[in-house]
Amino acid sequence: MVFAPEGLALWLGNDFAHNSAPVARFLAVAVLVNSMAHVPFTHLQSVGRPDLTTKLQLVELPLYLVTLFFLAKTRGITGVAIAWFLRVMLDSLLLFCFSFRLLPECRFIVRRLPFLIAGALTLNLVAALIAGLAFKIVVVCGVFLLAVPALWFWMLTPAEKAPFIYLLQRWSVNLRG
Repeated sequence: MVFAPEGLALWLGNDFAHNSAPVARFLAVAVLVNSMAHVPFTHLQSVGRPDLTTKLQLVELPLYLVTLFFLAKTRGITGVAIAWFLRVMLDSLLLFCFSFRLLPECRFIVRRLPFLIAGALTLNLVAALIAGLAFKIVVVCGVFLLAVPALWFWMLTPAEKAPFIYLLQRWSVNLRG
């Protein structure tokens, strides 16, 4: 999302990048959000409620088609990307809500993951609006340096941290000789 104009310009030229960067940005964010939605989707499957995901998609379909038609007509290919982004956002939000309600033992991750995603997306959106490649790189590195400790302290349970701690201990023993 952040480096869409620069990456497309490098790959396909400035004219293509100028016209395609908004599409690439919407698609990049939608892919990220959609990939995170696999967590609640899997939760719902694991509690024996695959019907919920199917019903949800059936309800979303007419909304998506109307939105797709309107945005494609008014905004072209960028509108198509926006329509898919909106569908993915709605789908993810509802999947997280259903998962939160139906799987109480996983509320820890289901409650916190959307906030981590929203925070990272917000910071990357700010970086995307910044002019200058060097400054964008600095901001993205800063987001990464904030996200890793946030993930460690805020998202992972002690049981999830244990393998990493074990590996770090083994690595430090190997370094010492």
